[in-house]
Amino acid sequence: MDTGAAMDAKADAITKKLSAEMGCQIDYRRENSLHKFRMECDPPHWLYMSEEHFEDCAERDLTSEIDQLGIVRSLLESTKSRWIAITDAGPLDVDSKYGHGH
Repeated sequence: MDTGAAMDAKADAITKKLSAEMGCQIDYRRENSLHKFRMECDPPHWLYMSEEHFEDCAERDLTSEIDQLGIVRSLLESTKSRWIAITDAGPLDVDSKYGHGH
């Protein structure tokens, strides 16, 4: 299991990556067993990662996974807000309720 510092480093690396590639501010929160990244773009988007997946992967693996799954490209091409959850089972399109009661 990761220490708090390692988890903070992972979240920081993902936040910086998303901010640089999306060209907008990123709001990060950890709640309800999820790591939540809200991209303050037009339109806004959300990326969720399960606690288990976040803890099980190294920082480099998490940022590489975002590239491999085409998350940024997919969000930049979207004209509507999207909510994407990355889990051990892969990426899932979810809705705004996913991050609240999870």
